[in-house]
Amino acid sequence: MTTTQLLLLRYFHKNEKDFSGNLVDWNDYHGQTMQELDRLRHEIGSPCYVIRGGSQHGYLKETAIDAVFPGAPFASVVMALFQSGLSKGVYQGGSIHLDMRMGPLGLARAWMAFKPELFDTIFDRGFGDLKNYSADGWDYYAWGHNDSWKLLQYLVDINDPVI
Repeated sequence: MTTTQLLLLRYFHKNEKDFSGNLVDWNDYHGQTMQELDRLRHEIGSPCYVIRGGSQHGYLKETAIDAVFPGAPFASVVMALFQSGLSKGVYQGGSIHLDMRMGPLGLARAWMAFKPELFDTIFDRGFGDLKNYSADGWDYYAWGHNDSWKLLQYLVDINDPVI
């Protein structure tokens, strides 16, 4: 991200600390994705901390950003995130993922992610068939299935007490 792009952000600044308390290296963050996170920060009205930027996600994920809004109800974060045209993910623990990568036909991708330890609970609730794959210590679940909203409600329910 360039210095000019950083100056255009309302809620993030040069000496920003990430969620771990370390100084943010803005070279790891993508300007357009950060503008969207800045918009979310304004809409949600709660502090936001970046967790990691694009280069930390790996090859072909340079536009990716993980963040958390620790002072906001997760339901509010999810509702604001629905308005984004970017690809998005919502995670057990209350974090979110934004990036510019699009799926087939140029459409934004979306997903929910849970730790594998919750699979039995998710299966018992009748959502085991929504699991798409596992990677990087997460189980990823379908966003576009008819029952996805019920699993999203479960994710919101378990995250709101966390934050």
